[in-house]
Amino acid sequence: MCFTHAGTVLFKIENNKIYFLLITASHNNQEWVLPKGHRERFELLKQTALRELEEETGLKGEILSTLGKDQYLYKREQIKVKFYLAKYKGTSKKLPCEQRQKEWFEYEEALVKLSFPQQRQILKQGYLMINKLIHQLH
Repeated sequence: MCFTHAGTVLFKIENNKIYFLLITASHNNQEWVLPKGHRERFELLKQTALRELEEETGLKGEILSTLGKDQYLYKREQIKVKFYLAKYKGTSKKLPCEQRQKEWFEYEEALVKLSFPQQRQILKQGYLMINKLIHQLH
């Protein structure tokens, strides 16, 4: 599949709880989505995912793994997104280019907040992977 977009499931762990970052959609501030965006020419998908995360949220992440993919039609354009699991690495020195609401949610609340079923499925994959990684460390 030739991907047109890349995105992240960004997480952090605080007080033994896993939190996920969601943002409002660019075209509708009532919809909550995972950060993602257009791949630029000659850009690796991982680079796209991290660049878009920084542009949309002002946050940095470290990619740990590939997750799932999403595909849909938007304004007559076929969108094909590859998602990555990324660990929160702090705030960027650059201000976000886009003025979107962003918020950290615990897993169950993030599942409810997400506006699209396929992104819920991707979040579930991320949650399972994080738990698997945690168990491997112990």
